[in-house]
Order: sequence, then structure tokens, then C-alpha cells
Amino acid sequence: MATIKLNNVGFLFPKRGRQAEHRVLHDLNLYIPSGQIALVVGPNGCGKSTLLSLMNGDLRPTKGHVNIDGIPAHKVRVATVYQHFSDSLLNSRTVLGNVVFPLEISEVDQKERVQKAMALINKTPLRGLENRYMYELSGGQRQLVAICRALIPNDIEVMLMDEPFSQLHPDTIRQMLALIEQVVRSRSLTLVIVMHQADYVTRIADHTIRLGEEGTQCEQSHRETWDGEKCP
Repeated sequence: MATIKLNNVGFLFPKRGRQAEHRVLHDLNLYIPSGQIALVVGPNGCGKSTLLSLMNGDLRPTKGHVNIDGIPAHKVRVATVYQHFSDSLLNSRTVLGNVVFPLEISEVDQKERVQKAMALINKTPLRGLENRYMYELSGGQRQLVAICRALIPNDIEVMLMDEPFSQLHPDTIRQMLALIEQVVRSRSLTLVIVMHQADYVTRIADHTIRLGEEGTQCEQSHRETWDGEKCP
């Protein structure tokens, strides 16, 4: 299990050409216990995606520290579903080939990884589509492939999801949330998920983190105290 902790974290996008520097996070302090689900909400441009990029090591904080179990986040392997998910998929591979890819990296036996991938695929609307290539899928189906690929590794303890259901039907969102919660709870994973449609996730979230307009932290609340209100 993995605890995520942010101490006085700030992030500044540097000046580029005529574009002035831009600060998106200010003095952020967060604590997400091991094995729990945290929902991050807030207005557009408040730094939600930047926060996830700091947690998976794609970005380094300009100020403060981002640690996973006391280790700098950029040194820890995590599973991430990106908002621009298509960029992370392998177009030369089928649905099955994409889903098994993390297990190949971990050198899992071929028979075992195919069995695990098929068991997961068959729990989703991708059932029966395992031999299709990415160009044969709809945007929503490709998004499901990205989610499955994040769920499949056995050697990660943190999962990050940035708007993972943006192209899915409400019924599919509910189906996938149930599957995600089952996987997270059974493996004691720590999940941080960014979503605009907060109502879908509040049912399973242990914590809700609200960011304000300037990337400041409005509140971190527990499940029983979340009232669904927006930041002032």
C-alpha cells in the first residue's frame, strides 16, 4: 500500500517566448492514506491535471515535496490514465496487445498475462473486441482500453486517472466505476481521480479535494462531510 503526501507544493510553468510564467498550484498540502480513493474537483485551469502530473513524476514541483511512501514521486512507478489517452495507446497492437503490455514489461509469463488480460477485458464492454486494432474502435472504446491497461499491472500501488470517462455513456461509467472500485479495494491500491462529473465518483471516494481558481486548496474532506459544493 502507498501513502501520498504533498508538503507546501507549488508549481510554476516557466516563461516561454512572449508567454509569461504561470503559477498553477500554491502551497498545497495533501495527505492521501494508503488504499483509499481521492476525488479531485475544481474549475478549469485550477491545476487538477498538473497535480496528477506531479504525482506520477511527469513534472517536478517548483516548491515543496511530493512523496509516495516517503520516496519522491518521480522515483515511484504508478499507473496513469491520461486525459489525452489516445496518445498513450499502441496503434500497432490490438485491444489485447495493449492491455497485456504492462505485464510484458514486468516479464509475466505469456500464458498468465493473456489469461489475466482476457479476464479483465471480459468484465468490460470490450468483451469480444480483443482482436480489434485501435483504428477499428470508437473513442469511448479506446478510452476503455486505456483504463484496462492501467488496471492490469500487479506491481503498482498507486493509480492516477485524469477525466477517465470523458467519452463514455453514463451506464458504462457506472459499470467501470464498479470495476475500478473492486480492483482498488481488493488490491489496496491508492487511487486519485480527476473528474468534472463529481456525482459519479462521490459514492466510492474516501476523500474529496477541492481546488480553487488560483490552484489553491479549498478543502480536503472525508466521504461523510462532502456536500458537493463548488469552491467559492
